[in-house]
Amino acid sequence: MEPVHYGVLAELDPPALVAAFAHAYEDYLMPLRFGDERLRLHVEAHDIVLEHSPLLRDAEGSFVGMAMLGVRGARGWIGGFGLATRHRGGGLSHGLCAEVIARARALGLGQLQLEVIDANARAIATYARAGFVSTRVLCSYRHDPAETVRGAEAELVELDIDGFPWSRSSATPAWQRERASVLRMPGLAAVACGDAASILSVTEASVSVQVLATDDEGAVDRLLGALASRYRDRPILMMNEPEGSPAERALARAGWTTFVRQREMVLALDG
Repeated sequence: MEPVHYGVLAELDPPALVAAFAHAYEDYLMPLRFGDERLRLHVEAHDIVLEHSPLLRDAEGSFVGMAMLGVRGARGWIGGFGLATRHRGGGLSHGLCAEVIARARALGLGQLQLEVIDANARAIATYARAGFVSTRVLCSYRHDPAETVRGAEAELVELDIDGFPWSRSSATPAWQRERASVLRMPGLAAVACGDAASILSVTEASVSVQVLATDDEGAVDRLLGALASRYRDRPILMMNEPEGSPAERALARAGWTTFVRQREMVLALDG
């Protein structure tokens, strides 16, 4: 194994951080292309602490791997993990995983969580070896403009985000869809359709359903149809919805396309 040493991602300027992320996710199962602005949003919205996020270099100082560590209270989240292509398969991922766990423990965190693509057996095995336990499956859905719109007769009512009914949904959100992340997303708008309320991130390229607040599946059906009717000119996405939740069942029933399934895994650090 080549000599390696650890630093932290805070040592990198923005272009170098973008390059590190690209190297870590080169040839990944799901394409991830982050420019400077998107990576900045990823770091800020998801509370990633670059000063505590391991950076792995070789003896010449070239990039080997990295792990992004997010922190919220006593919880941690790995929001990026990977090795440069030529360093994969040699066991370095186990050391990198141990390093980010050690840094989480040093911060006094009681729990560390992550998501990994369900088809990525090698990564799942790495995390399981480190003690992570699978807790649930998170499904990401997409509705494209050419697809059939169902329930289009329903109407959307605009809401004030400050008074949004967050507690209407019983499903625990994934890290990226917790309130702390949602309120930092661009182009936020809140809408309701009957008992179902949603916070959207609306851009020229797409609409992302950040929150879907209700346990009434019929209300979700109507809201999804109304969203598809309003935004016929761009794709609508809903990322990382827990499998089996009222919203996830409604998305499947409405014919939205599942484009990735992820496994949420958790490691207890206070045991």
